[in-house]
Amino acid sequence: MVFDVSSPDGFLGHCKVAALIINELPLNPHTKHHIRSAVREASLKVTKFKGTNKFSRATHASILALDKRSNKSSEDLILEHAVPVSLINEKVLALTKPTELDVANIIYEWTVLTVITKLEHDVLKNKGLPNRMPLNWDNIDKFARYKFCDIQFMEL
Repeated sequence: MVFDVSSPDGFLGHCKVAALIINELPLNPHTKHHIRSAVREASLKVTKFKGTNKFSRATHASILALDKRSNKSSEDLILEHAVPVSLINEKVLALTKPTELDVANIIYEWTVLTVITKLEHDVLKNKGLPNRMPLNWDNIDKFARYKFCDIQFMEL
């Protein structure tokens, strides 16, 4: 993947921070917190879509979220990661001596920002999947949580 290193949105800057911490500091709860923060911030800058509302940053949305949007109701909508940030973070932490581009490739590959409703988010929570994938996850399907919970979605 080729990234625009002059991009003003900070995507590669956050990736560089994560790589520097992994390479230069001992891993402990404090440094892992900062790596996770850098991964989360970079993941919010992955899509080519920019803007202030949830739909302007997402690449996918649930059908229920789209219904709320068409009814001019943005209440109870959540911008979330189809693959939880905690899992993306684990993939970054598994890298050995990563460069900022190594980190960027992981974040770019695994980030899918999706708008869902609060009700759908509650279903994820009730099924034990608010921040992890299903136990039988194949490590490929980025939408496995939604499918497991019967959350219908589509690409925007």
